[in-house]
Amino acid sequence: MLSYINSLFRIQQHHWPEAVLAFFWKAYPWTIWLLPLSWIFYLLSRLRCFWWRCVLKPKKTKALSVCIGNVRVGGSGKTPFSITLIQHLILNGYNIAVVVKPYKTSQKLSSPLEVMSDSKVEQVGDEAMIFKKHVKACIIASPSKRKAIDFLEKNYADMYDIVLFDDGLQDPSVIYDMTMALFDDRNHPSALLPMGPLREIWDALLNYDYAFRVGYGENFYDEGRNYAFIKKPLRHIYHHHTKNIHFFDPEDRVIFISSVAYSEPIMARLTELCACVSIIELGDHGQISEAVFRKNLAHPQCFVVVTEKEYVKMQSYLQPSDPLWIISLESEIQKDILRRILNDIERKYYEKKIRGLGA
Repeated sequence: MLSYINSLFRIQQHHWPEAVLAFFWKAYPWTIWLLPLSWIFYLLSRLRCFWWRCVLKPKKTKALSVCIGNVRVGGSGKTPFSITLIQHLILNGYNIAVVVKPYKTSQKLSSPLEVMSDSKVEQVGDEAMIFKKHVKACIIASPSKRKAIDFLEKNYADMYDIVLFDDGLQDPSVIYDMTMALFDDRNHPSALLPMGPLREIWDALLNYDYAFRVGYGENFYDEGRNYAFIKKPLRHIYHHHTKNIHFFDPEDRVIFISSVAYSEPIMARLTELCACVSIIELGDHGQISEAVFRKNLAHPQCFVVVTEKEYVKMQSYLQPSDPLWIISLESEIQKDILRRILNDIERKYYEKKIRGLGA
């Protein structure tokens, strides 16, 4: 399976917004001298897991716990995939709680906080606000997953059937009932940090219930039971205030503001759809100030395009007339693999419920 996965990565050049990621990709294989540090990283990771499993004891949830995470640094479409899966779970009658860790926020959380529609993005983070916008679930922003579990069990005991953890596959402090690992089709060195961008070795994919490759291509791959291709479509944009949909025209002029870790596929897709495209890189989870937006970007003759990550951080100063358009990044899960996931979740849910009744 691992050789099959590795064969799917296409060779291509990337221009990273963040210096560290640029170093990982552009400097390889000249970073071979970092290999001893990668060995140390691996040994420390294993020691951390051993310490939690055998000494400190990881925490379990009373509800079914599902973790969706990455095996490498940088984004891989985890949030759109999670939203799509949660929406299907809600349609199947499950009550869902989502645990999100705030990332690069100006106001640091010291304890779990339930996210409301009027919560401050500076406190709970952009991903928490995106979840709150798209799914009817309890969203908990928390600096620690263990604290989030205690918070849910204290305040919402037995109210939720499934607790979904956004990221945290490498966190040994929690035992998950189901795990899903996502990765994209970037060419990369198959090396651990700091020599490469991997959080854990590729063999770790075999330990997870599902592994998904996420991209913009049309092909779907299925390797046995637990490997599939998840498509992220990009067809249109919508106005931030009127919600009017605009399908791309070859004559469109687009300014794309990006704060996602991997913006190259979006940029490539926009270039295919539009005649004139320019990009402003903010870095992962970056933010554009109102002064910069007013001075350089508010041009009526251009479509200023952002993803929802940027939009939730710009809402406080946007005016209805501002020419800001949003890309809604979705995930299309092939019907067969979605049915398989939902069946596995249902089976695990009732198994855990029966074990709880017998305890």
